[in-house]
Amino acid sequence: MLLRFIQRDLNEPQVHSDCFPTSLKKCTQRSLLFFLNSFSNSLSHEVNMLRILFTIFLFWSGSSLSAQSILVGIAGGTGSGKSTIAEKICEVFPGTSVLVSQDSYYKSLSHLPIEERGSVNFDHPNAIDFDLFKSHLLSLKEGFAVEGPIYDFQKHNRKEKTQVIEPAKLIIVEGILLFAIEEIRELFDLKIFVDTDDDIRILRRIQRDIRERGRDLPSVIEQYLQTVKPMHDAFVAPSKQHADIIIPLGGHNEVALDLIFAKLHHDLEALKTSYIHCGTQ
Repeated sequence: MLLRFIQRDLNEPQVHSDCFPTSLKKCTQRSLLFFLNSFSNSLSHEVNMLRILFTIFLFWSGSSLSAQSILVGIAGGTGSGKSTIAEKICEVFPGTSVLVSQDSYYKSLSHLPIEERGSVNFDHPNAIDFDLFKSHLLSLKEGFAVEGPIYDFQKHNRKEKTQVIEPAKLIIVEGILLFAIEEIRELFDLKIFVDTDDDIRILRRIQRDIRERGRDLPSVIEQYLQTVKPMHDAFVAPSKQHADIIIPLGGHNEVALDLIFAKLHHDLEALKTSYIHCGTQ
């Protein structure tokens, strides 16, 4: 009988049309509560107490079982200012946001000698573990923490340790290839492309790679000419057409940032209102 209740909720989502799209977890939660409540009069005292405790557990864990989040993708070429914009959004929404970087999801290169890893084309989509990346984004959006990888850019490989990424109502994701892969860009509720002049981007790339990733100038220039620019032209630049918002001047465009902040404030309030309304069904 319980399975029939679950099947009914899955097959008749219009009953909950005012809520967010019905998921298996939500249907199961509603069905269990309905099932237990429907038969409470005929249960023994001990089982009735179990029903009460189970109901308390469901409502206590409701934020993680049925969490809904806004997923924001920030794409653009290397050195365009993606990270700056992502960090500014997180500063405006403290305690409500979490930042995820595509760069952390480079595939492991443990099978290659360290001297050969530097020749890998890190700007091609094949360099990213998009299966793990997608899985983690979906888990975060559903309200579950994940063990995110940590990438060592000096050794060109993943570290053995991981970092716990906690879910949040606002999930900010930044990376050059977010909109180039259809199954990834379809996950985002808001897609932002940062459009910055090529000369500025290469200068920022040089500064970053030398200062933060232990590279020297000749190797940075060689990599830019051999892989970075060709991959940008082939994958990154064309993906701009999929963006909802295109920001020129990167993180220094205060007008564009104010508009994005206003939209996210509005969306978070709408999410909160919808969630409360759904919880009172």
